[in-house]
Amino acid sequence: MAPASRVVALVMAASLGLLAHLSDINYVRLKAPVQYARNGRVSARRASCIARARPEKVFTATTEGTGGAKWRWPWRWRGGFQNSSSMVTRRMTRKDIDKIRRCKIQTDKWVATYPVEYYLWYIQRFARYCWVVETEREIVGYLLGKAEGIPYRAHVTAIAIDERFRGKGLARNLMKILEREADKESCEFVDLFVDEGNKNAVDFYTRLGYKTFRRVHHYYSPGQHALDMHKAMSTDPSKATEKRGKDITTEEMQRWNVF
Repeated sequence: MAPASRVVALVMAASLGLLAHLSDINYVRLKAPVQYARNGRVSARRASCIARARPEKVFTATTEGTGGAKWRWPWRWRGGFQNSSSMVTRRMTRKDIDKIRRCKIQTDKWVATYPVEYYLWYIQRFARYCWVVETEREIVGYLLGKAEGIPYRAHVTAIAIDERFRGKGLARNLMKILEREADKESCEFVDLFVDEGNKNAVDFYTRLGYKTFRRVHHYYSPGQHALDMHKAMSTDPSKATEKRGKDITTEEMQRWNVF
């Protein structure tokens, strides 16, 4: 074989090898990666090259062709975050409402089911505070929030994670997203109400830095009280909004329009 033919053959072989090497990569519409965990054979150099070559379509790896190794590429993207190769956190849309109302999360005794209009109102007015976590088949978590009031604050209306997917940091990630948006809007603090009998939830918010501001008597039902928990944002460096306040009843909240 002539030298020129050998060069052409080698180039073609190398090209085919590269294509085969990348055949187990699924491309999705993501921005440049923030970080990743390398558990397979795609090097950081190759990932960087592909990201530069196709900035609007950076890849997420699958387990195909890797001997069963699990890939994890938690990248930031347009409107959401890639939690893993099969789970995405993104902003809630109208199409998600029926999925949320029918998903397995609603079987949890601590999770409230709201009418369709309620979700629509939040999506229309507070889109930046409404998020879902979904797999390829279903929604496994969501967050409803808003920002309003004097002093200006962000409020966690509802947050829920499917029991099968708890312990993976999904709820923590949703709360961090809401806090980030609250800081962007110069909210003084984030507040939420949690059933004082839900010890797991109370402990979870405490670990995130939330402090009990006051106890709201009969908030959920007679004899079922809530804790009003606050976390100061960067606009309140003295953390004055976290200082313990006076306990209150639901009737007093309604009378004084304090929420």
